Amino acid sequence: MIYTAVFALGAWLAALGGALAAPQQSLIPSMGEKIIIESFIVVVIGGMGSFPGAFVGALLLGLLGSFGTVFAGNMQMAIPYILMAVVLLIKPTGLFKKGV
Repeated sequence: MIYTAVFALGAWLAALGGALAAPQQSLIPSMGEKIIIESFIVVVIGGMGSFPGAFVGALLLGLLGSFGTVFAGNMQMAIPYILMAVVLLIKPTGLFKKGV
């Protein structure tokens, strides 16, 4: 029962936030595309369902993005995808696979 109540509260808060934010910004189909793609890359790098993995994945992505801006120039935009491809080739379950 508590899980259902917490889920309902979270859904209500998300709906309220969306309703309050809608007049402030225009809605377009590609809204939030960049953050969704970056979040997906973090989850793939860190491992599905692993909080420490998500933390390390986000840290790696942020640091490599920052260093890529300084050292790689135009290549900086490809760094997250290259990192994700390397992790998928070496360890397909992510860096920190959650134990089942």
